Amino acid sequence: MIKKTITAFLMLAAVCIGGYGELLKKDFAKLTENVQETASPGVPGPVCIFRPYTIPICVSGNYGGQKAAAAAGRTREGRFVCFGHGGYLNPSEIKKADTSVLFENCVKWLAGTEGRAKAAVIGNKPLCKLFEESHYDARNVSFSDTDKIMDSDLLVFDAGGLKKQHFKLLDKYLKDGNGIMTAMLGWGWKQVHSGKDLREECPANDFFSQYGVVWADGYLEPNKNGFMDSPDKLRESLNSLLAFEQMKKLKKSDDKLKIRQIGESIELAALSLPSEEPTLMQDLKRIARSRSVIPTGENPVTANDVASRAAITVYSRNIENTKPEQIKPHASAKKFPGAVKNDAPRVIKEIEIDLSVPRWHSTGLYAPAGKVIEADLTDELAKKGLNLRIGSHKDKLWHKDAWKRFPDITSSLNLSSNQTKAASAFGGLIYIDVPEGLKGKANIMLKGAVQAPYFELGKTNNEQWEEIRRRPAPWGELMGRNVVITVPSEKLRKLEDPSSLMQKWDEVFDACAELRGSPAPRLSCERIVPDVQISAGYMHSGYPIMTQSDQFDTLADINTLKNGSWGLFHEIGHNHQRKAWTFSGATEVTVNIFTVYVFDKVCGIAPIEGRMNARKRQQLKKEFNENGGTFAYWKKNPFVGLLCYLELQEEFGWEPYKKVFRKYEKMDSNELPKNDSERINRWVLLFSQTVKKNLVPFFRGWGWPVSEETAGKLKNLPVWPEIDSESGEE
Repeated sequence: MIKKTITAFLMLAAVCIGGYGELLKKDFAKLTENVQETASPGVPGPVCIFRPYTIPICVSGNYGGQKAAAAAGRTREGRFVCFGHGGYLNPSEIKKADTSVLFENCVKWLAGTEGRAKAAVIGNKPLCKLFEESHYDARNVSFSDTDKIMDSDLLVFDAGGLKKQHFKLLDKYLKDGNGIMTAMLGWGWKQVHSGKDLREECPANDFFSQYGVVWADGYLEPNKNGFMDSPDKLRESLNSLLAFEQMKKLKKSDDKLKIRQIGESIELAALSLPSEEPTLMQDLKRIARSRSVIPTGENPVTANDVASRAAITVYSRNIENTKPEQIKPHASAKKFPGAVKNDAPRVIKEIEIDLSVPRWHSTGLYAPAGKVIEADLTDELAKKGLNLRIGSHKDKLWHKDAWKRFPDITSSLNLSSNQTKAASAFGGLIYIDVPEGLKGKANIMLKGAVQAPYFELGKTNNEQWEEIRRRPAPWGELMGRNVVITVPSEKLRKLEDPSSLMQKWDEVFDACAELRGSPAPRLSCERIVPDVQISAGYMHSGYPIMTQSDQFDTLADINTLKNGSWGLFHEIGHNHQRKAWTFSGATEVTVNIFTVYVFDKVCGIAPIEGRMNARKRQQLKKEFNENGGTFAYWKKNPFVGLLCYLELQEEFGWEPYKKVFRKYEKMDSNELPKNDSERINRWVLLFSQTVKKNLVPFFRGWGWPVSEETAGKLKNLPVWPEIDSESGEE
């Protein structure tokens, strides 16, 4: 068996800092030969590459910038391939698309032999069997089987289980001219190792960073076919170090996609590399020290400004590990979220926390940018897993083409000792974040904050509000029974009657709960937060529901709210939506059952009026029929889909919806439908049984693929809509 050992001299000759050398280009050609698309197991994470002898061999879909899902590289004598998800070592995933071709190419390249390669596979019997079926010698071993490993040409293992005690063996293995194939999921490692830093404390990153590879946090998007792509050519811009060299030579006339890709790679490195990485990370830190960047709506930092975005990214990374006493106000904090006047009094306030209520607890306090906040609590409470959060604008904007504010301006710190200090470079409202499953009440003393306008329905009266609304923080909050609204203080200072406003907001959330049959009262309030820029869309659901800053008046003006807000009601609807009765293609459809219900019950605008009036319905029905009346068209057009549900509402009213939703709420998890076919047929069955009508023809008329089994179960019910026996029409 002849080893193709790469000497140090040949290795250095193959690489130049300006780009990839000829040897790496040949490697790329071998590894990607006959590969177009590869599997996208689960939700893969990115692999950051940052040495000139490391190449991307599998990348995410191209939506303006790509990241590597797999990388290959050389040491002085050995070779390695690193995948961004453990599923790439799963035989069932290897069989998808061209993954088997890529896998075979990798095995041949890594083994570097002209004979039958020997593979040592750690703890993966199915993969070992696949090797044998592919005519390789394979052994299922453990890291303790040193002799068997050293007698192989190729070592395969899951990097998530790597420990520092294995490093010596791996170093020797590579120095002997062998190859390593491994895989790991960066964000998955973070979930399993809660509280640990993927960049600094992950053994796999500790080992492979010396060779220019680390597993990064975040998710990769597949291409439009649901697969990862094979790079069309070996592009230096996918390598963070080479992208950094390209950045120095960028011109304004350069292709925007090229600039975007360079920026993507540099930002990934700034967020992912170990802080003491000796080359690229130190260059990035120098850029951060030399630039002060203030992104605003008027002057956003765009993807074309690669250096400024790199500086912002490194700054964000640095303050994560900065002691509270050393954090200074960032210059952009004055613009957003806003400054606190120097003469605003700092207060000491004891906060009572109901531990049975999870998620964020408002404190009515605000942390000024760059100022230390202290939280004092008992030793017993410090064991409960509470967190101190500064800031409500939690959307991260790293992926956006333009940054209208700093991309990450909130922070959260575990209250694990009886005295905790915290500070934010941007400032923000202060919250105590409570995990689920606790009981009782507890007190926390907060020191160093300023007071914020804070109204709590049922506790704050109008006379008290007169003083409270003038408190100095730039943001304040209004709390009802069901929801907390976060609003700039300048808006709150003009609000005369917060009680009526929050009662109306509570009606909105009560209506959604009433329709779905949610438990009342809510375990914890929902939240709505406006921002100058959010992570996705014009608004999005979640906790909090996020919206744009032009919604200030809708949030804090009762007359505007009475007229309704389709966008806000829509996002609130998403927070009440259930997968059990929402199949693929219906996510933006079933949500609007709640939107229409709130307009009807809270705003007094009937379903047949407003956005879905009679004229609109006729138009939608006509469009549906003219486009073939197919289920595919139904799923592509949310308002066509909504019309289907509203025709049922018009005939049978809201009560059947309430009854059907409650049936789902009472189901055990093992009773819920598991796939789209089950979701479709269960809905048809339950709704038909509830209204005592056979609705199979109705849903099939809308293109739904209702099964014969469901049709058989409902055949004895009268059909709706009824067919005129003479005309044959409904």
